Amino acid sequence: MKSIKKIIVKSFVLLTLVGVSCNENTFLDEPNPNALTEASFWKTESHFNSALTSVYGALQYRSVSGSELVQEFVMSDLAGTEAWYRPFPFRNLTYTNGQNHLSEKWQELYVGIFRANTILTQLQTVDEDILDETTKTEIEAQARFLRAFFYFQLVHTYGGAMIHDEVAQSLEELSKELSSTADVNAQIIIPDLEFAMSNLPETWESTAAGRATWGAATSLLGKVYLYDEQWPQAASLFKEVIDSGIYSLTRNIEDNFTHFNEFNEESIFEVNYSFDLNPGNSGFAEDDTSIGGAGAESTTLSTEVGHIQYGAFNTVLASYNLHEMLVNDEVDPNNSINDGNLESRRMNYTIAPRN
Repeated sequence: MKSIKKIIVKSFVLLTLVGVSCNENTFLDEPNPNALTEASFWKTESHFNSALTSVYGALQYRSVSGSELVQEFVMSDLAGTEAWYRPFPFRNLTYTNGQNHLSEKWQELYVGIFRANTILTQLQTVDEDILDETTKTEIEAQARFLRAFFYFQLVHTYGGAMIHDEVAQSLEELSKELSSTADVNAQIIIPDLEFAMSNLPETWESTAAGRATWGAATSLLGKVYLYDEQWPQAASLFKEVIDSGIYSLTRNIEDNFTHFNEFNEESIFEVNYSFDLNPGNSGFAEDDTSIGGAGAESTTLSTEVGHIQYGAFNTVLASYNLHEMLVNDEVDPNNSINDGNLESRRMNYTIAPRN
């Protein structure tokens, strides 16, 4: 009994001491020497590259290049859907701005913009002994290309965007009026892409596959002018890309739908997922945000297009117009690549793989 009493007494003393310490905040306020903070980060080239990786990581959000894109398939003329499926409000034009499909894409794109702006802000004051001028410009060009990409998605999804060209420092700065597509083009997208065109390489080493290139920036700028119906400017930029000799249509269209021949000659800008770094990953959220989450090492897009439990290709169905367009695509009977097909090979791999 004595030993039990001693234990109880010692425990009481220990709890008392802990309680006193907690109340006086004597140890809970100690900074974690291993934690990265704004003051301890941005001290090496590796820090900047890690931050840049997080901007690329925002491309993998579900509404940017993942499973939520099926909502946009259904809203376009590319696909139809069963009436009971989630995009029902879009199918019947009864949606509101409270639909999560609308709000999540907005949030996810602005996460990417925030991350890009954070890097661009830090680049303005970084010491030369941390980043030489060449590396600094290379990082800036990639961040500005990605920021332009996110803004392009915003203006052509929502008809405009709030312009943030630096990290907001107050709630007032966050609550800006919506700017028109023309203003966003003039103030952000076009200057960013022109800078990227001038400072990005035509190609990267294989270890850096997936990074933005001159061709990606030039193509996106051409698309900006195309959507703005400035045909001569768009045609000129697209011709530069075609005449560069860097890209061409891949002989086997199937290469664009599998992971066996990624970054082929048809790839201008390709979001880089990995099947090897995290085998078996479901593709659901692994990012550090709570909004939509990024697929990290894989994508749920394929399962959203055709759920296996529904027999596949029973969630998002190719529209009749898309089918007819591909069926009637002109085929050269003398071209052996068609293997005697009566319709385009592109049809066989766009709608369903061949057996």
